[in-house]
Amino acid sequence: MPLENTPQPSLPRTLLRDHAFTVLYDAIFDGTLAPGELLREDKLGAWLSMSKSPIRHALLRLEELGLVELESGKPARVTEIDYQKMNHTVLISGELNAYITGRVLADLTDADVRKLDQIVVQMKAGLAAESLGSFGPLLRDYFLVFEDAYPNRVLAAQLRVLSQAVARLYEPREYFPGPQAVVDGVAHVQEAVRERDRDEVVRRVALLYAPAHQAFREKFREVASTDE
Repeated sequence: MPLENTPQPSLPRTLLRDHAFTVLYDAIFDGTLAPGELLREDKLGAWLSMSKSPIRHALLRLEELGLVELESGKPARVTEIDYQKMNHTVLISGELNAYITGRVLADLTDADVRKLDQIVVQMKAGLAAESLGSFGPLLRDYFLVFEDAYPNRVLAAQLRVLSQAVARLYEPREYFPGPQAVVDGVAHVQEAVRERDRDEVVRRVALLYAPAHQAFREKFREVASTDE
């Protein structure tokens, strides 16, 4: 955790809680804050140059997304990646995203489609620049466009939490499909989105998730056998 040597710039008080959330959120995804790392409020305050109040608010929001764990009387902790739980999360998230993309496709506005196009462009640019840490958040942002358009807010909120977890898994790791496969898969989905072909969108979303789910099951078996 880069604390003393990288102080954050001062911000208006009304933005402090949002700034704290954004910095901590990004730090979890780019690996600055590692799974299992303790988040002590005094050290976070020194890093972010703010009091504990906005930091606590940010930690509560991160807990709602399943990214940190809070326990009374103890420091917050970055949520560990539980292989057994994530095995189910990858599967469920893929199935729900396939379902929701198909349901809302006809309701997407032209602005929504342009936003999706832009995310694909950003993913391709990240690949060219070898900025691999951006893939998880961009994949999450891509499907958030569909989730935001889905009328069942309860289900959409649950999927949003699952998407956060899956996005963490798409950070550079040796046991997931390579970045090129992810970019190609999302671009393939987007082609069907632009054509407003519901059946093809659902099929391609399922294909996008299938390699990750298979790779994760294989990795989980390796981890399980190692623990025996």
